[in-house]
Amino acid sequence: MRRRMAILLALSLLMGALSAAPAAADNHGGDDEGDGGVYLALGDSVPAGFSPGIPISEDGYPNMLFDKLEKKYKLDTLVNLSCPGDDTLEMLDGNLGNGSVCYGDGAFLPPGGPSQVDAAVEYLTANPGEVELITLTIGANDLLACSPAFELACLAQAYGTIIGDPDPFDGWQVSK
Repeated sequence: MRRRMAILLALSLLMGALSAAPAAADNHGGDDEGDGGVYLALGDSVPAGFSPGIPISEDGYPNMLFDKLEKKYKLDTLVNLSCPGDDTLEMLDGNLGNGSVCYGDGAFLPPGGPSQVDAAVEYLTANPGEVELITLTIGANDLLACSPAFELACLAQAYGTIIGDPDPFDGWQVSK
């Protein structure tokens, strides 16, 4: 029972950490006067709208959210840097060979190119005051590395990677 509770707690904490994406600007229209703002999205397959066989699509939630924000709040640009396959470390450090599809020939970023975070910092620096909203969704690929067993040790390691703590449950007692 306690093990199940620990797993549920870890998953719920992780899901809380997974809220809102590789480096290609995607302008979805809006007005050309530039009086709106920019929505910058970073993350993994979830905001990238990944579907098997279709690496990048416009089905990710940033596209849907942008459609609503564009109309209601006059945002005029979506910059979606999300990358299918990126795990937390790749989002922070760039291509580490963990499955990201956003680096290399024909991809968004050159081999050894900037990470999503680096690309976001470059964008923010080049466009001061223009970004109105930033969302970050990361961790799904960290968790998927634990499947299909979803053992507590693997989940704890994935959660620790996401939050930057190598031993997030140090001192916890879990009974079988």
